[in-house]
Amino acid sequence: MRLRYLVCLLLTALCITAATVMQNVFGRMPLCLLISTALVSLVYAFLVYRSFSFLESSTEKICTREKVFDYRFTLANDTALFIPHIRVDFFDGCKIIRKDLAAKPHQSRTVEMEFQFRHIGVYDIGFLTAKVYGLVGILSLPYHNYCHQMVVIPRIGDMERTFSLEKDEQPKQSLPSCLKSGSTDNLDGVRPYVPGDSQKRIHWKLTAHTGNYMSRMDENPESYAVDIFLDLSRPETDGEEEALCVLDRLVESALAASNCSLRQGGTVRLLFHREGRMVEESVTDFGMLSRTAVKFAQCGYCAAVSAEELLGGDRGRRRSRNLIVCTPNLNYDLACYLAELKNSRQNPVLLYVETAGKASGGQKMIEYLENKGIDVRKIPA
Repeated sequence: MRLRYLVCLLLTALCITAATVMQNVFGRMPLCLLISTALVSLVYAFLVYRSFSFLESSTEKICTREKVFDYRFTLANDTALFIPHIRVDFFDGCKIIRKDLAAKPHQSRTVEMEFQFRHIGVYDIGFLTAKVYGLVGILSLPYHNYCHQMVVIPRIGDMERTFSLEKDEQPKQSLPSCLKSGSTDNLDGVRPYVPGDSQKRIHWKLTAHTGNYMSRMDENPESYAVDIFLDLSRPETDGEEEALCVLDRLVESALAASNCSLRQGGTVRLLFHREGRMVEESVTDFGMLSRTAVKFAQCGYCAAVSAEELLGGDRGRRRSRNLIVCTPNLNYDLACYLAELKNSRQNPVLLYVETAGKASGGQKMIEYLENKGIDVRKIPA
């Protein structure tokens, strides 16, 4: 392309010199021909600019980390014009990819590309620039870009070992106190009558006092509540790339712990810090967990509070005995806090994402927590 520009500049200089020196029709003719060619090329580029279109596929712009995303678009030319040269710069979230495209008259050309993202987050993909060149390939018109945002979500896996969850002790209300208050919400083993219930299951004494049919429940299913604290503060690493890898594993470990807890019949609260405040996400099924994964991708790693600050900020409203702490920053204060929770009849679990060079430093604290009876699981970054 640079050689083409140099040749055009040289021809222009020669034509201007000939027109200036000769001062006749033959001297001016090359310059007029050059100007006419440039104008025709510019007009042709404008017509091509107006005639072709980029048609993207309607695929949802959501991709799972480290999985291949197929990006497809169609270059359509619905006119009789021949498109000599269209140069497009794509951005796949990491690098710029340049492609030279062309479409014959009344032709549609499909281009497929594969993108793969290493880290969780929101990326701009698509056309950064698109230029339509004229006949000689010198003059060009910029086309508006088709840049879109791609949401790269974390992977949702499962834990190798299930957690030892403890059932929360909820106060039970006896029948006399229930009848006195007129409420049946907290009465253990009894629920409002549902059409289809057998008459043998109807609690006649309670029905007579409340005026509403009440049915006995066959069983009181086990229900576990799990609070998962996610420390999104920057890990103590040397490079930006390593920090992103650690935080990716941290988020995916928290989602795996949530998935494992759901499989055990529990309900999950995910707690993390975002934009200066505590954020709480309640999850009761896998669909809600998938939507929460998208929110994590859009959140970014902008928190600045430590894991012990997260635990302390939720102390007043905590309802569960099962606590799972996900952090890459294990220190003395956090170890003492977890030991204190264990001594107060809580059931803490530590998911520790090891960073390079920090494994030996945290080994003593891990042994200390394990001696206290705390479940510690080391996760390599």
